[in-house]
Amino acid sequence: MKNLLFVLWFLTGVSLSSGCQSLVNHGSSKHHAGVYQRIAQASTSKERDALLDELVSGRNQTERVVKFIEGWGENGDYYDLAVLNLLRNSGAGRYSYLEIVIGDPVSDAILLKLRQQPELLDQIYWEIRPYAGEVPVAPEAITFSRVAILYRHTFESFGSGISKIYSMLVFCSATDQDHFLVDLNDSNFEQRWTEAKAWMKDNLDYLYFDEASGTYQVDENAKKEKKPVSWERQEWTSTPTLLPKRQNSGKNNIENVGKTGHRSQT
Repeated sequence: MKNLLFVLWFLTGVSLSSGCQSLVNHGSSKHHAGVYQRIAQASTSKERDALLDELVSGRNQTERVVKFIEGWGENGDYYDLAVLNLLRNSGAGRYSYLEIVIGDPVSDAILLKLRQQPELLDQIYWEIRPYAGEVPVAPEAITFSRVAILYRHTFESFGSGISKIYSMLVFCSATDQDHFLVDLNDSNFEQRWTEAKAWMKDNLDYLYFDEASGTYQVDENAKKEKKPVSWERQEWTSTPTLLPKRQNSGKNNIENVGKTGHRSQT
């Protein structure tokens, strides 16, 4: 009889505990749903930082970040800026504890979103420009140009913990080489990374900034003649809009991004 009473007491305790945990999780979901809405209305970086801190802290962090990424491109510029801020600072800086690795649910959500809305890739390099470093005033200092800084920040910054998946996105966004993202997954990422780095080294001196597309393009004539482009042609000017609004030009070729690999079905 005592054993039966103990079993009933134990099961009752487990049931109450599970019920309380369910209530906690439900309350947490409702709370964070409000955070998404507030992020979309946050007009200052200080507000967005505080709300992002709230979003990525606590339990079920991955699920919330995935849901956050799913709203990218659908909730206005302030929301998009918050997404870009989170991506740039994941694995390093403010959100060093949120490491994004190829093949995990967050990276899968990012690649899926870019397959659905390829024009969002334009935003990544646009947003990182102010953090790309200063350029020497000497026009002949080609080895320290914006492009050289882009190369160093993209392919040689991993002592600081910057995630490789984000760096690959920066590279593809800046150079319009979206084909490196086609069918990208954890099994072929390192090969694509090596190929992207080789492409960048091969074209480093012949890239010029094209204002119309907001990307770096290869000057094929300069490359053929082995004459590096001038510093002035590598410099970019700030866009007057908050975020790029141009329509997909058709150059993006990432219709298969996210179709393979271990993408979670959310």
